[in-house]
Amino acid sequence: MACGNNVRAFEILVERHYDFMYRIAYRWCGNRVDAEDITHNAFLKMADNLRSFRFESSFRSWLCRLVINSAKDGVRFRQNESLRNVEISENLAIHSEAENNTYAHEIFSLVQQLPEDQRIALILVFGEGLTHKEAADIEKCPEGTIAWRIHEARKNLEYLIKGGGQHER
Repeated sequence: MACGNNVRAFEILVERHYDFMYRIAYRWCGNRVDAEDITHNAFLKMADNLRSFRFESSFRSWLCRLVINSAKDGVRFRQNESLRNVEISENLAIHSEAENNTYAHEIFSLVQQLPEDQRIALILVFGEGLTHKEAADIEKCPEGTIAWRIHEARKNLEYLIKGGGQHER
């Protein structure tokens, strides 16, 4: 078992869950380098805290929480705006559907302006395809709170698209 300092068991956990954790991190920060850092830090937290996992929620929910907490801890994605712009430009040049990428980048930029709780709800439900209940388990809040956060996020996004600031909560 990975809890007992079994290196191979830990490697299996990393192999099994890396893509899932990376996707959450990437959707959070929108850039490959920072997403890798967030994911790496989340795995370090997993190694440190694996013994404390209590099976009160699903393992995947616990991992998701580790990734979100790693992102919140101030990993350098907010300090790396110039790298982000270079990577976005490279992505636009690589993909043949540059207009779709530009639109996706614009939406992503708007999502980044949302309050953290709304952004997390959108990432979990729409980015990862989780149910409201699964997202609520991860966020340790009622299912209705997730629905409300998504509702508020939609209002805020609509307002931002029209050129305003954030809609009042």
